[in-house]
Amino acid sequence: MSFIYRLIRSYSFNVTVQHLIVFADNASVHHIKMVKENLDSKVTLLYNAAYSPMLNPMEEFFSKFKKLLRKADNKNEVELIRSIQDIIHRFSVNDFNGYIKHLLHYIEESLSGNDLF
Repeated sequence: MSFIYRLIRSYSFNVTVQHLIVFADNASVHHIKMVKENLDSKVTLLYNAAYSPMLNPMEEFFSKFKKLLRKADNKNEVELIRSIQDIIHRFSVNDFNGYIKHLLHYIEESLSGNDLF
């Protein structure tokens, strides 16, 4: 979490942007005391609901990535690296747009008062 702290500290607050909202998953490492103590007036930390991968596009990416990597059945480190490179190139802008659309669907459902589960 020190990465996020350093990133926020380096951010240039100005007349237009005086406050940041940072959305993080609920991992304990993301409940950083340094941000609350030093940047509380400039930053609001919003935490995702407990175990809600459908609200985190990276979870969808890693789910597909891990599935493809398991199928590769690598025998050694060189094969593993080649598989990772190959798999990364299989993702397209459309994949990531789909992950965002999926997230927005769940947000819309939640804001409409519908149960997500």
